[in-house]
Order: sequence, then structure tokens, then C-alpha cells
Amino acid sequence: MSKRVSSLQNPVTNPDLYSTTDTFKSPSYWSKVCLNNVARLAKETTTVRRVVEPLFHHFDVENHWSSDTGVACSVILYLQSLLEESGGNSHLLLSILIKHLVHKNVAKQSRVQIHNVDVATQLTQNAKLQASVAIIGAITDLIKQLQKCLQNAAELSNAVDDMAKWNTDLQYALENCISQLSKKVGDARPNLDMMSGLLENIPNNTLIARTTISAAHRTAQIVSSIPNISYYKKIRARILNKLFLASCQSLLHRK
Repeated sequence: MSKRVSSLQNPVTNPDLYSTTDTFKSPSYWSKVCLNNVARLAKETTTVRRVVEPLFHHFDVENHWSSDTGVACSVILYLQSLLEESGGNSHLLLSILIKHLVHKNVAKQSRVQIHNVDVATQLTQNAKLQASVAIIGAITDLIKQLQKCLQNAAELSNAVDDMAKWNTDLQYALENCISQLSKKVGDARPNLDMMSGLLENIPNNTLIARTTISAAHRTAQIVSSIPNISYYKKIRARILNKLFLASCQSLLHRK
């Protein structure tokens, strides 16, 4: 997956190459050709979702989400890079991946959800810095998952089996992914606005209300520890502007 397939080497766009290169007999080559052309098609929200959902379903059925035994991370990272190169919305790919946490195939499988979140965190590290709607929506979905984790922790407080351990590991993975996504936003304000919206719609159920507040509070702690990049950019611009004015005044005095 580390090797790219350019349009010049693509037999779909350049059929004359098909019978001249032994590379075309390789299944891995054709898989990359398929992903290359899929990325070219995935231009809109609906198209991206229709493209990746069958992939995710296949990863669920074949247990490919684990980084140790599966190939999901490599394939999705490759697809992300292709979307970036073709001008596609790679943030949308990340958002759809996180929404997959509530899919019926993985919703009640903490171990699979942990692998899913770990893949999302890997994608986040390669994503471009931008406070997009897709990124804010992804953080919202993660907070909802964190709330469910806290709710499960309260219900499993007396459990002695592996369920409590997997729930704790999932909570850690969710918090790590929220942290990485928040860094890509680069500004705490969009996240704080989003969390205020969540708190305005707290349900009447006491346990859900408490865990929702706890999830928002934990997210606020994570977000507050991240440097406000846009703020520092403004400060840097002001400092550069002052330095420029000072140098101009110095030159005028010399004249």
C-alpha cells in the first residue's frame, strides 16, 4: 500500500500498458488500481459513503480492523492519501469511519470498536489542519460514544469479567482520538460551542444526564490542554507587524 499507482500506470486510463508489464499480473497491483479509481469517483458526501460502507462491512465480517491481524488501517490510510491527492474530502472519510462505531456489526463489540477508533486516530494524524464541519461532527460522535462508555462503567461497577476492562480501554481510545481531532481543529471555540449544544439537550434520565455532563467535562479538559493555534497565529502576525513597523521607522530615522 505504500506504493502509489499513478494515472499513467493505470490500465483503466491507459489500456495500452496492459499487455506490456508483468506487474499487471499482481493482485496487489489491481487492488491499488481499484482504490485509485474509487478515490476518483468519491467526490461528494453520498458517493464517499457508498464507496466506503461496503469496505467497512467487509472489514467487520472478516475481522480486519485489528492492526496486528487485519488490513483495514493500511487500506483506509491509502484511500485517505488518494482522496487528498485528488482533491477529495478526506475529513469526510474520517467522519464516516467514526460513525461506523454505532453500526450493528460493531455497536456491542468493545474490542472491535477499539480497533476502529485506533484506525480513526491514525487517519487523524495524517489529516490536514482544518476546522471542518466533518471534523466537528466526528468529535460530537466521539463524545456520544464516550458518554456510553461512562454509562457502561457505572452499570459495570461490580463486574469482574473482561467487559469492564474492554470498556476502560475503549474510553482511553476515544479520549485519545478526541485529543488528536481537536488538534486538527486548532481552535477550542468550535468544540466548546458544540459541547454547549449537547448540554442544552440533556435527557431527563438521571444516569444519562450525569454521564453526558461527565463526557462533556472530560472533553473540555482535553480541549483546554491543546494550544489554540489560531490564537498564536494572530499573536505571531501582530508581532511580525510590529517588527515590520519598527524596522520601517528605523530606516526612516537613518535617512
